[in-house]
Formats: sequence, C-alpha cells, structure tokens
Amino acid sequence: MPGNNVQHDFNLLRSLEVFLAVAEQGQLTRAAAQLGISQSAVSQHLANLESLYATELLDRSLRPMQLTLTGQALQQHAREILRRVDAANLDLARIGQPQIPLLRACLLPSLATLLTPVVIEQTGGGGQMPTISLYADLASSHAHLIKSRQVDLVVTSQAFFDLDGLLRYPVLRESFLLVLPPRTQDFGADLAQLARELPLVRFSPSTPAGMLVEQHLRRCNLRIDRFYDADRTTMIMAAVAAGQGFGILSPTLLLDGLIEGMRVDLRPLPLRPLTRDIMLLHREGELGRLPRALADAARIRIADAVASQSPVLRDAIEFAPDPQS
Repeated sequence: MPGNNVQHDFNLLRSLEVFLAVAEQGQLTRAAAQLGISQSAVSQHLANLESLYATELLDRSLRPMQLTLTGQALQQHAREILRRVDAANLDLARIGQPQIPLLRACLLPSLATLLTPVVIEQTGGGGQMPTISLYADLASSHAHLIKSRQVDLVVTSQAFFDLDGLLRYPVLRESFLLVLPPRTQDFGADLAQLARELPLVRFSPSTPAGMLVEQHLRRCNLRIDRFYDADRTTMIMAAVAAGQGFGILSPTLLLDGLIEGMRVDLRPLPLRPLTRDIMLLHREGELGRLPRALADAARIRIADAVASQSPVLRDAIEFAPDPQS
C-alpha cells in the first residue's frame, strides 16, 4: 500500500508502461530498447513505483529477473489500467466525429478477420449505424481502389508515395520470420542447407508479399530451386505444419493460422533483416478524425492478438507512434 508521505510527482501511467515492458522482457536493457529510452530512465521509473508502493517489485538476484508476488499483482492491475486508458482515449476521440452515411474500407487479407470488428466498432459505435462495406484485397490493388474512389480508406503494406493527396497513419513495422515444421532439427542457421532438405512454401512472386521475399532472397544471393506456391497464408502454414516445407512470413501474415491453432516453429530469419510497414491510408480532407482513431484501435487490437504469441513473434513487431500527432 502506498505510504502517506509519498509524493505523486511522476507520471504513474508511464511508469506502469515501463514496468510492464520490464516484466515481459526480463531485462532492463531490452525494455529500454523496446521503449526507446535509456536504461537509467527505466531504473528511475521502477524506483518510483517501488517507492510509491513501499515494496520490491522485482527479484534482482535472479537471472533473468523475476517478479515478486507484489510485482505479479501489479502486473495484472497495470494491464487492466492501461487497457482502460486506451479505451477511454478511443471513446473520447470518437466524440465529435462527423457521422458518415457510408464507409468503404479495404483491408489486407491477413488482417481482415482481426480488424473487421474494429472498423465496425469505431465507425458505428455512436448509435446511428452507417452502411459499412468491407473488402479484403491484396496490397497491389489498393492504389487503384483508393485512387478511383472505390474505397475510402485502406489498411495496406504499401505507402504509395507516388499518389498525391493521401494521409498515412502508421500502424506497425514487422520483420519477416523463418517458419519451420515443429521440432525441426538444427540446420546451423544455413538457409541454403535447409532449402536442400525442404522446399519453400511461398506466395507467388506476383503478389506483394511474394515479390518482397523473392527480391530479398536475390539480394542475399540465395537461390532456392524447390518451392510450392499458395495464395493464402493458412495454406502455406498448413503445409509447413505437416512437414512439407518451410516458409518466410511476417507476424501479421501468421496471426490467422496461429489463432486457429496451427503449430509451427518460428525463428528469426537467418539473413539480413526483411521488414514491411502496415499503415492506414485515406484521402486528405475526408473522414474527419475517424482514420486516426481507426489506426489507434488497430494497433491495440493487433497488440492484444500478439500478446499471447511466442516471444520470437512479439519481438518481430514494432508498433509505430503516429508521426502526425
């Protein structure tokens, strides 16, 4: 319980965010890197909390550090407090938004299932439900759809900087991962050796994700001669889970299959890093504050979805602050 003489002259919410990062990472240095702050700042936030509650939250004698019983209790409460703060921010952001009679949104297929409830909640949560038309299409179609005014906004992996009059709200940056069958034997991080033993199960190079991987393999001077093509991530993951090949996929591409219970082994890509950005785009001067609120809600929904996944997947996602805020 906080002491009566404790001065509340620090940002409690920020300290709780820092505490949760330390609890998840098990190291001050990794938590500092995740948050983009110094290790000394992390230590100060922890000291503020331990002073406030007059107890130790971490057992620093263990490696990696472990939460004390008090720390475990605070971790549960901190998650709920920050979740409620995020929800309050989103509710307040919706107040004063112009009511729109129709919203047409196009989502990346890999995120369509996850984000459909988010779009409906953010758009129709005010009581008067507008007509909402949702589409799932590849990023290669998004430029044409928004340029021709067939949709009002897109959640996409392409920035389309060649198109004028668009506003962009970053959601996340993700690193591609190596997707292996369960219990794959060690191959010495030699992708060429792995490719001699298993075919690559991939998206066609005519798709944006497939083209990104194909170009990266060429840049790394890695030639893979055996492969299968599939047009859905769950098809790729099903083949990998059955031991019929390996894949190279990003975290958001993996989510549907993982949520369905497909079992695969995820490892960092043993090549130069390959990343892509996910963002929300819309035409400037339209939709009021809705796109910003949607981008914020998308970050929260995806963060909730990855929280229960493996550390390898969580570490491969960096959620982006909104540069226009």
